[in-house]
Amino acid sequence: MINPVYPYYNPYLPPYQQPAQPTTAPQPTQGMTPPTVHCDMIQVDNEAAGVNYPVAVGAPQMMITKDEGLILIKTAYANGQSSVEYYDKRHPAPAPAPVDMGQYITRAEFDKLVASLKKEAE
Repeated sequence: MINPVYPYYNPYLPPYQQPAQPTTAPQPTQGMTPPTVHCDMIQVDNEAAGVNYPVAVGAPQMMITKDEGLILIKTAYANGQSSVEYYDKRHPAPAPAPVDMGQYITRAEFDKLVASLKKEAE
């Protein structure tokens, strides 16, 4: 039977395809790019809350404290144990100022001063 919509349709031939359009100049390939890793960070109140946070076995979880001073990565293992890695984001405390010892008296100078005050008091 002949199909009235497609009178020249032959089911034994492959379907008609448009010829490929010529492409523009090939794009230069760049070197391999490193894979991108996406993760979810959970905000916790403090370090103790992060250590006690439940984590699925084999699925490490990143956490950050509310003051953004500490990042934790907690990993749970099949044997029931877990490990926590800490990354401190706080700036280091400034070094104490050097002490100028010229402002202070020595013990010998102190004793001499005390002796002179005792003589004046007599």
